[in-house]
Amino acid sequence: MAKTRDYSTLLEAWSGWRNAVGPPSKQLFSRMIEINNLGVQSAGFHDTSEIWKNELGISNLENIVDDLYATIQPLYVQLHAFVRGRLSAIDKTGVVHSDRPLPAHVLGNMWAQNWEPILPQLLPTAALSGGEDATQVLRRRYSSFNQLVVVAQDFFLSLGFQPLPPTFWSRSQFVRPNDGRKPVCHGSATDFYSQEDVRLLMCGKINEDDFYTLHHEMGHLYYFLTYSHQPFLFRSGASSAFHEAIGDTIIYAAMATKHRHRLGFVSTGNKTNPKDLDIINLLRQALVKIPILPFSLALEKWRWGVMAGQIKPNQYNQAWWNLKLKYQGIVPPIERSEKDFDPASKFHIISNTPYIRYFLSSVLQVQIFQALCEASGQGPRFGKPLNQCDIYGSIEAGNRLREMMSLGSSHPWNVALKVLTHEENPKIDAQPLMDYYQPLHEWLVIENRRLNYTIGFD
Repeated sequence: MAKTRDYSTLLEAWSGWRNAVGPPSKQLFSRMIEINNLGVQSAGFHDTSEIWKNELGISNLENIVDDLYATIQPLYVQLHAFVRGRLSAIDKTGVVHSDRPLPAHVLGNMWAQNWEPILPQLLPTAALSGGEDATQVLRRRYSSFNQLVVVAQDFFLSLGFQPLPPTFWSRSQFVRPNDGRKPVCHGSATDFYSQEDVRLLMCGKINEDDFYTLHHEMGHLYYFLTYSHQPFLFRSGASSAFHEAIGDTIIYAAMATKHRHRLGFVSTGNKTNPKDLDIINLLRQALVKIPILPFSLALEKWRWGVMAGQIKPNQYNQAWWNLKLKYQGIVPPIERSEKDFDPASKFHIISNTPYIRYFLSSVLQVQIFQALCEASGQGPRFGKPLNQCDIYGSIEAGNRLREMMSLGSSHPWNVALKVLTHEENPKIDAQPLMDYYQPLHEWLVIENRRLNYTIGFD
């Protein structure tokens, strides 16, 4: 889905996966919902969605996420309009239309939650030439994936963290084993609950995606280590959303333009206007970070509705696509019916894993990044754009982060957020995210107006 732009091939992959996993899973999924609800009802809850919402410790969670998304939606709508306009302008097959919702298979991802693979279709080659190919830079500089692990660790060392323990290096799996074993290769960090036994599992390759995945997973590892002094019951994040947010906060920091220069990802001799480079970098980030917000909201609202009995089994697929259209502005590329069960194409649906944490994490990570920037004397409070902040080497930012991490789950999430932001009554706030992407948002508005692209998908 990420590598080819041939729409017929993409359609075959998109429909083939859903046809293979959906219909066989529908009845099993419905039965799982019934059993889960019976279990939580015996504990006094109406349905499973109630206990899932309670886990995050946020009153009126659904209203909160609606309000957060209302702040973010104007940015997503402009990004959607630009992507649709560009794709329709270059499409010779009649698949993408400038004034209709986007077909779900053309966005470079099986679930339309990460659009970064289509960046070359959105900007002319000349615009993208100001930056080095990060994967090629990494492959020129490093001969083994272990060296990338060292580079990722260096970011944390620059913030004042200690080196990872020797057992991390001896017990982790960094690359796919060549002894015939077939491990799960999804990148993951694990805490073995001794003082210094944390491990990483990856089948890593020397490329940009895995390089940033390393930064994310190391966020988990250092979170584990920093709260390892806590009693066992408190050895977890302030909430599941916090644990996910820490790793991606570090990705925001590692993707700062200054740090990309430091890594050699921006050519020192390029003549591209720095403001244009910033827009390209922000667009690249936005294609990764922004679509997951409406995606995760649509997914979890569908599942909450199923758990609460508001969406019946004979309505599963239609309700799924209604929410996809409402929040993401996408439609299935071929006709679907209730014989299909397209939600099953997403691992977190079948594995019964809560997903709203990823929505909250996507908001929190920029809020945390802003707090670390302010600790280092940068950011809007100091008259500097948030996207220009570079916290590499800031012991002050590291101290602020470690102070929050050390709490584990011994205090509610709002106390952890207070430690970071130094606000008296902090709340999860989408404004830092909007501030970070403000230059891109303004550019998108101007470009969409200049090119007369249709806005919205109602």
